[in-house]
Amino acid sequence: MNTGRTANLYDRKTDVKVVLCGLWISMLTLESGRPAAWGRIGLASVVASIAVNAANQAVHGVSNHVMVHRLAAATGETPALVFEAAFAVRQIEVAVTSYFSLLFGATLVIFGLAMAFSARYPNWLAVIGLLGGLGALVIGLEQASNGFSDLALNLFMIVGVVDLIWLSLTGVFMWRLAPRLAGDTEAG
Repeated sequence: MNTGRTANLYDRKTDVKVVLCGLWISMLTLESGRPAAWGRIGLASVVASIAVNAANQAVHGVSNHVMVHRLAAATGETPALVFEAAFAVRQIEVAVTSYFSLLFGATLVIFGLAMAFSARYPNWLAVIGLLGGLGALVIGLEQASNGFSDLALNLFMIVGVVDLIWLSLTGVFMWRLAPRLAGDTEAG
């Protein structure tokens, strides 16, 4: 595997994990009761999402890469067999990617609900999170039904921007909450 490809895969895995860990940190800003309960459910979903994303990157970054090299090196009657094996690996990647999209979407929906129940976050921010999560769920369903279709990829371009905006705004609100929450813990 060349170093540029390795760095790219590391960046992709790291980006998702940073986003998911940011959601976990947001759980710490939720008040007790329903918001914190949804935050704890979200934490379980974060852990599951990180695990599935790691499996997805292993199939995408390692298995597919190996299959391409095997196909390139195949001679005689072997290429047809290697091609079929490579196609099977690709279908596993589609399945794991769709599962990750579903799980990631559910994670965003869970944190959107936690924010909706929280008095510390505005309702409009919760709605953006819910819409982004629902969009990711739709992408996962499309991928599960039709693979890496044009519709799934086009939706990802839109939903990815919505999710990025929501996560950025959530970070701003968390930053603004930090002094107040620090004061709460010092007083308690």
